[in-house]
Amino acid sequence: MPISARDVISLSQARANLSELADQVKDGVEKIVTKNGESYVAIIDSQRLDYYHQLERERIHLLLMEDAGNGLADISAGKTKQARSALSALKAKPCSQNNWLNCRVTVRQVVRLTAHFERNLEEVEAFLREAEAPQAFDALLDELIDTVIPNLERFPGMGRSFLELPTRSVEASNGIVRLTGQLNAIAEASELREYVMTLPAAVRADQRYDTPALDPPPSTAFV
Repeated sequence: MPISARDVISLSQARANLSELADQVKDGVEKIVTKNGESYVAIIDSQRLDYYHQLERERIHLLLMEDAGNGLADISAGKTKQARSALSALKAKPCSQNNWLNCRVTVRQVVRLTAHFERNLEEVEAFLREAEAPQAFDALLDELIDTVIPNLERFPGMGRSFLELPTRSVEASNGIVRLTGQLNAIAEASELREYVMTLPAAVRADQRYDTPALDPPPSTAFV
């Protein structure tokens, strides 16, 4: 329902008529409350608010599916890099400060980055530098190198299954089917899992090989 002029009220009016406004909102209208002549807050029905939140979650879900699809395409095309070396190059620190990266990892899990993930990192870096917050990008790289990659090397099954997340639209359901096909084309029994960070979320694909130890080891790729 469009917002009309009579649905825009001042904060003082809202305070004086809150009960009446709540009844009107429950009947389907939405109110814009102004403060000092500018939009301040909105009053909407709680069920409609929940519906808006569902739409936003679905939009995010579809965006993540698009990112995941691009990443899986990179994996199929062999466009991946060893994660530790790629992220360390981004940090561009002297080798003496990164000697720990050369330590032998005792687990067999290999973490790799797709070209799409690298492009996303470049966009994040450009955005943060434009916002004059380069330290935030450094913090993101530190989080990936110091926490995320070691976690995935030790516990590759971390995170919830991305393909099992509930869908609320035909577009999302079709996206799940498309991603499943891409994943199966890479390796049988592969998984797409979601790793949620305090910084930007990352989605990764786990490739699992039912092969002897001499064959390629399992790997986790950030997509």
